[in-house]
Amino acid sequence: MGSAALLYRERQADAPALTPIWPRPVLPAPATAAIIERQFQWSVQVVARLLDLASLPVGWDGHRGRPVSPQSATYALDVLAAVMRPGTPAPSIVPLSGGAVQLEWHRKGWDIELEIGGPGETHLYTRELRTGDEEHVELGADLDRFATALEHVRDPF
Repeated sequence: MGSAALLYRERQADAPALTPIWPRPVLPAPATAAIIERQFQWSVQVVARLLDLASLPVGWDGHRGRPVSPQSATYALDVLAAVMRPGTPAPSIVPLSGGAVQLEWHRKGWDIELEIGGPGETHLYTRELRTGDEEHVELGADLDRFATALEHVRDPF
């Protein structure tokens, strides 16, 4: 189910076209609101960057580079929504010439890169700078290894 599908439910006979089911209309207590805001700060940055990359012109790379595909952008949001935790910084987002997108974190002695070609098309690269240990893994739709890797770059909340 895509990101947008999580936010809306199907139209009912006498309901407006899209009925929001999240966020709930009840305002959280101030402390809870602050936690929620800190937890999802990354989302505004990520959405803005993905929109920019999806509107790149063909040939943006000086060759035949395509803009980031809607499938890659949407799946990137779904992946981040599944793995981001409080204290996880927003990734750097890099377009790839074939329409894929790469999410990157380079901090705390780690390089973590996730290439996303579309739903279930993910490749993880990690490197610990101190030891030089590297790993290249095709993840598919199983994001457990990626979520574990992100713990290395996460700040305490």
